[in-house]
Amino acid sequence: MSRIISRVIALCLFALTLPATAASPDENTVRINFTTVNHFLVVVPVSINGAGPFNFLLDTGATNSGLDQGLADQLSLPGVGEHEVTGTHAKVRLSIVQAKSISVAGRTVRDLNLNVLTRTNGLPSKVSGILGEDFLGNFDLLIDNRHHVVQLQQGPGAMSDMFEGERLPVQLATMDGQYVNRTLVVTGSSSELGRKPISLLLDSGVNYLYLFGGEQSLGGGATHRECSAATISDPSNQFLCIQKVLPQLRFGNKKVVSLTAVAQLPTTTAYTEGLMPTSAFHSIFISHSQRFVILDPSSKPRPAGRGMLGG
Repeated sequence: MSRIISRVIALCLFALTLPATAASPDENTVRINFTTVNHFLVVVPVSINGAGPFNFLLDTGATNSGLDQGLADQLSLPGVGEHEVTGTHAKVRLSIVQAKSISVAGRTVRDLNLNVLTRTNGLPSKVSGILGEDFLGNFDLLIDNRHHVVQLQQGPGAMSDMFEGERLPVQLATMDGQYVNRTLVVTGSSSELGRKPISLLLDSGVNYLYLFGGEQSLGGGATHRECSAATISDPSNQFLCIQKVLPQLRFGNKKVVSLTAVAQLPTTTAYTEGLMPTSAFHSIFISHSQRFVILDPSSKPRPAGRGMLGG
């Protein structure tokens, strides 16, 4: 069983109401309207064993999916063991249950193991779980932050030919000792961080560039401050971090400007150098089937009424 990467999930107490899903004009592709928590966390409707839907965070930075203890009990999901999760400050053991089916708008993954989480593990109020890469990795995926729409397509298909933009290679698996982690790792660079390439996990669960290398990873000009957040192993919500605004971060030809970056003290060990927020882009197309991403893609010309991205 893979580990969940040490990562940050912001806490909030907003109530959520999910709009209805809709079919895409393209066969085998579905469109889901999503709501947000804290203006960046993506929340989608998820059915488990035919029950639901329930509000889940769509989390590209999570290796494994998980659900709240109360929901696991409500659905009488059978336990299949437990495993150890490495967090920022400590390790924690989580129970594992199995679902016969997990579905989003009719797109289904069967026999999926789920981590059992509690509110102290960082789940926002009114959210029942996390949909991670063990589910998402079975689909090609568009996250349209501007229009609050997610599109899913099972396996390779028409979606990958509908977008224009630079195709950046993405690493979909890394080794962490005996574990294989499901990842979405891209390579970026910034003169502010040194001119060497930096490996970053594309993460819809953070709203800033989060670096694991400690103070030295940000270079000069950073400010020490108290940060409020939670990790899966540290629900205290407070940690000492340093922060600066990067003038520019580049992925291929794509530039992200004025990006807030933080690094935690003390230094942590991880299989990437940091986390890159997907909310920094208007939209992002992730082709798990062909191992590439397009940052802020544009739609190729199509017949009227069949556009994938709005204006």
